[in-house]
Amino acid sequence: MRRRYYYRGPEGFYHVYNRAVRRLKLFADDGDRNYFIRLLGLTARKNGVVVLAWCLMETHFHLALDASGAAISRMLQSLQRAYARYYNEKTGFNGSLFQGRFCSTWMRDLPSLAYVVRYIHANCRDAGVRPDEYMWSSCRSYMNTAGRPPWFDPAPVLDHLGGVEAFVRYTAEVPPLKKRKRGEDQAQADFVGHVAERVRRRLEGREAALGRHSIKVAMAWVARNAFAVRPRILAMALGFASGACVSALIRRFEKDLADEPELRRLLESC
Repeated sequence: MRRRYYYRGPEGFYHVYNRAVRRLKLFADDGDRNYFIRLLGLTARKNGVVVLAWCLMETHFHLALDASGAAISRMLQSLQRAYARYYNEKTGFNGSLFQGRFCSTWMRDLPSLAYVVRYIHANCRDAGVRPDEYMWSSCRSYMNTAGRPPWFDPAPVLDHLGGVEAFVRYTAEVPPLKKRKRGEDQAQADFVGHVAERVRRRLEGREAALGRHSIKVAMAWVARNAFAVRPRILAMALGFASGACVSALIRRFEKDLADEPELRRLLESC
């Protein structure tokens, strides 16, 4: 079994998201959503994580969080485990509820955070609902039309944009879907750069252990293995020809790692 480990990423802003396996309905009714939100608050406060934005869709969720990567890993492990236990007891479902560990994108500054918060709130447009009318996101809390629980803090984004009225205008200017996706891709590419730097420092003076593989392949493997970063994003961030090329190189590297347990442990500690 693949060993789970906490990512010791920097203190800062993260976009975190996950979805149910096999397109299952993660939230079938308002009771499910309320229970998830209660768990979100409990696990955030327990692990010292500040929730900056959230949105619950039928099959997936999005969060913007402020904390270190390790604290977020602990929080998401607790959150997903507790919700899966509730879901399985309610429905009789067996097996893994979530599609992998979770995905995360580090955001290096407030403009990136504001952009991603707008992206998170705009997800409800896929369900035909305007962000300012959707009950199951933090958008109405930003607009002072819903309460603000103690574990939620809109201040960084509101202060950056210039207040609630500026936030309302900014939310109304949601780019087309393709442009929003390109913005998220760039945020993920920035995060891959941070992972790559950690791998580079960890392997300094030990490059010979990689054998026939380049250090960029090791960087891609860590980002893919730990954070499920898509091959297309890895290709964009690390300079590979295509996502298919990245996938092939990672498969080869994974096969060789079976004979190099020390190297695998070294990379998993990045």
